This record gives sequence, structure tokens and C-alpha cells, in this order.
Amino acid sequence: MARADLSPLIAVIGAAACARLVAARPGQTMAVPARPAGRGWGELVAVVGDEAAAMLVRAMPRAELYIPKNDGELIRLRNARIRAQYDAGQSARAIALEHRLTERWVYDILGRSDEDDAQLALF
Repeated sequence: MARADLSPLIAVIGAAACARLVAARPGQTMAVPARPAGRGWGELVAVVGDEAAAMLVRAMPRAELYIPKNDGELIRLRNARIRAQYDAGQSARAIALEHRLTERWVYDILGRSDEDDAQLALF
């Protein structure tokens, strides 16, 4: 996996589990156990959950994963999720509470495009 590319990991465990992994282990290497209940299994489950851990073990057993800090990518993923939640009918207030943001910031995110978020991730 390239140092700053989360797409292979997202394809295996999904964006939410990937975000939890990056938040818990930014800039670190993590060993994927060879099998469920193997060495390191408990730590992996604690970070990404049972289902995502099992998917990761099936797809990448014994892999050494470098978990990039990748703040810009996480913000882009969070903003895309916020847009999807709003489009699905959630209120800005509920979204703000879930993501620990102000309602004003949620509306600001909703007013931007994905391309704007990609530009902001460069800085």
C-alpha cells in the first residue's frame, strides 16, 4: 500500500473503519494477524470492530500495514459522509452532534463541492 493511499484499505474494510484505524494509529505500522484470534487480533478488533477485522484478515493476512496520518483524506471522507447524511434526510443539528462540529460548519461543508474538499486536502 502506498504511503498516503488509503483506497486499498477502504476497498477492504470501508471508509468508516478506515477512518477509525487512521484516527487510532496515525503514522504507524500495524501487523494484520494471520487468522482471527491470532496475535494482534484483539487490538485490531478494538480499533475497527469484529466485521472489519475479519475482512482485513481474509484479504491481507500477515500484512504489515503502514497507516498514513492522511488528515486531508479523512476530512474529505468525513465531508462526503456529511453530505450523504444530509441528502438522506438527517438534520444539520444531528450531523453536527455526531461529528462534533457546529451547525454552521456543517452548512459550510454542505455548500462546498467534493472538488473544493480535494483542494483543501492539499494544504
